[in-house]
Amino acid sequence: MALNLWPLGQIPAIVLLVTLGGIMPDIDADKSRSVRVIFTVLAVVAAFAGFGFARGMWPLPQVVALALGLYVGVRDVVGFLFRMMTRHRASWHSLLAVAAITLSTVTISFRCFGQPARLAWSHGFAMGSGMMVHLILDECFSIDLEGARLKRSFGTALKLFDYRRPVATALMGGATLLLVPWLPAYSF
Repeated sequence: MALNLWPLGQIPAIVLLVTLGGIMPDIDADKSRSVRVIFTVLAVVAAFAGFGFARGMWPLPQVVALALGLYVGVRDVVGFLFRMMTRHRASWHSLLAVAAITLSTVTISFRCFGQPARLAWSHGFAMGSGMMVHLILDECFSIDLEGARLKRSFGTALKLFDYRRPVATALMGGATLLLVPWLPAYSF
């Protein structure tokens, strides 16, 4: 904020994205509060995006029905399917997941919400930095300093990709690569 990198009105969004990124690696923990929060936020975003997309094309009752359907569909149906297909500390606790979420956030911010490229990249880096803080802290807590030993969970929180699940890794890597043409140009 002091460097005037973002408009003052964007600071809450950046803070919210860092916070959401901080809980994103636990999206695959079946019983955590993080999962409910993440899928509720994703459902709200999907509902608003659907509302904004259909608003000029359909009558209001149909637009509202679409938005409600997207909300329930993402929160309940997609959330349920996601929990059934994932395992905690697998693909989502990796640098590949950080890249996937960072690029997804940039793409959604730029393409769906019409943010300028620089701001969209800031949104992506905010999510990615929140995820990195989570992964680093998880890995630090895998070290028992008092007993001078590594806990069994050491090495599962911060890795390049999920070595034990090549199909999930390939799908996440492929999805990440598919985002590249949709990314806005940004001169660093």
